[in-house]
Amino acid sequence: MESFKNVTSALIKAKASFQKIEKDKVVKTNSGKVMYRYANLDQIIDKTQPALSKHGLCMFQLISGDNSLLKVTTILSHESGEYIESTVSFQGSPRPQDAGGSITYYKRYSYCSMLGISSDEDTDANEISGESSPIKKDFKAPTDKQKNMLNQLFKRFDYRPQGQALVKLKNMDIKAMSELIQFISENEELPEFLGA
Repeated sequence: MESFKNVTSALIKAKASFQKIEKDKVVKTNSGKVMYRYANLDQIIDKTQPALSKHGLCMFQLISGDNSLLKVTTILSHESGEYIESTVSFQGSPRPQDAGGSITYYKRYSYCSMLGISSDEDTDANEISGESSPIKKDFKAPTDKQKNMLNQLFKRFDYRPQGQALVKLKNMDIKAMSELIQFISENEELPEFLGA
């Protein structure tokens, strides 16, 4: 069994001096209702990198794969030569914008996971446990008809949501879904928040 004594000891010290990470990015529905908040990857790196460096740690991420399967490998390396490595694989996309959005999403989650920190509000646990999130208290799920209409509109633009766009769509309520369908139908374009 490999030893991670040096990297673990250094990470414990580094975590004690991480700067506070603000969840300053907001994901809203088209009506302006806040769905959730998160910290972007640049801010997370800015707030953790000085402490990592001070304690002899370096974090880097590698991207590999093709349109069908992408991988983000995150490596936390210590000056002693010890390192911890983790790889996440996810469905690729022929559209560079979709692939880029997914890569950023998985880089953020992998980076935070490696350091044992949170980058966004935990809404998934609320859904699994059946508890309601304060943001989603009056949540009404979209109808099947709405979902079918939206899928037809996406096909027209040859768009397949992935990464953060997929999370946003899954968290939309009936009103937000209606507004999204209306926006796409009237403007003949996809909104920016979908990363299209």
